[in-house]
Amino acid sequence: MGNEPATSRAQARARDLTTGSLHRAIWYLALPMMLETGILNISQVLDTYWVGQLGSAALAAVTISVVIRWVINSLSNGLGIGGLAVVARRIGERNREAADHATWQTILLGLIVSLVLGGLGLAIARPLLVLLGADAEVLPLGMAYLRVAFGGTFTLILVFAINALLRGAGEARLAMGVLFLSTAVTVVMEPALIFGWGPFPELGVAGSAWAFVLGFGAGLAMQMVILLRGRARIGINVRDLRPDLPLMGRIIRIALPSTVQMSLRASSRLVVVGLVGLYGTFATAGYGVANR
Repeated sequence: MGNEPATSRAQARARDLTTGSLHRAIWYLALPMMLETGILNISQVLDTYWVGQLGSAALAAVTISVVIRWVINSLSNGLGIGGLAVVARRIGERNREAADHATWQTILLGLIVSLVLGGLGLAIARPLLVLLGADAEVLPLGMAYLRVAFGGTFTLILVFAINALLRGAGEARLAMGVLFLSTAVTVVMEPALIFGWGPFPELGVAGSAWAFVLGFGAGLAMQMVILLRGRARIGINVRDLRPDLPLMGRIIRIALPSTVQMSLRASSRLVVVGLVGLYGTFATAGYGVANR
């Protein structure tokens, strides 16, 4: 009952994308996504700059590690698309209860996938680093990064999955706000944690990973506030938290083609980094700068 006024306000503010101009509806959803891409690119450039101050070995370690992280996380990329498809349909049917149910099932599925992929990533991180050309200097730096990255991978997976759900509900601007916050926290925390500014410890390469985990953790916290307090057209019904295996299966079936596509694309990047790694640490570091 306490969420009803907030929910009503959210519904009043929300735009009905099933009526009116199609072109305006497309731009209403597309423009925030375009800005999100720009934000992420800026964050990657700044990450490269700060890590680059630690030297070529650190930059090579992060270059290889980011690709490994991307390959593992690509196995979850379709999750948001599957959830978006179900949520968007329920919103179009004006079935808020079913949309909320699909929202929680997607989040629950994301938690499960995060645990599996995080464990998988930690298990194969060292052999993959070696396979991609990490030498005795680069290997410990890469492991320091990936231990943190895969330990906190649930933040990244859930933020992108929930943002997809928000966009499916017509809340593209809320999704953009989440990414703004995530990026802002990451950008502020990265140099502080890498170099030990102020009260923060000097973590080196691991500080870069901690910054993005904390940044996306802040974004995830914002999403939970939005969903639990009824600030969007979808939410989490705390009285309906049971797993729905048939619905999860449907989300997975919808997500599978996109997941395969993104995994193949990510795997091709893995091959490229492996080939570049044959030319040594400086080549890998240079590739990382140019690529990001």
